[in-house]
Amino acid sequence: MMGNPSNEDINYISEIEFERGTSNVAFFSCNLPDDSLLSIIIQNELGKVCFEKQFSLEAGDNIVQLDLSSFSNGRYHAWIDLLGQTTIRNIHIENNHPKSNPWLKKIKSIFN
Repeated sequence: MMGNPSNEDINYISEIEFERGTSNVAFFSCNLPDDSLLSIIIQNELGKVCFEKQFSLEAGDNIVQLDLSSFSNGRYHAWIDLLGQTTIRNIHIENNHPKSNPWLKKIKSIFN
């Protein structure tokens, strides 16, 4: 098909969000017209690959969950490939280690 894609042709991938109260488990949603394979690569700011995985998804609405508990605090870039289209999403992880200051974490949770 030539020209601009219609809204039906666009496979929506949401921003990456964290489960409430944690920076260990992240998720994003996507809507697919057909069963598809989704590939994700997460790189740190220096371009080092920190995570790489493929997911088999069914047609319709999907939620993809990512365990980021092994990640150090910092900024990351997720490269998500779905149906030949690549989408980049940013991830910011903070307070992901038990050694982090619990008081600082509590203060941040009060203001969120």
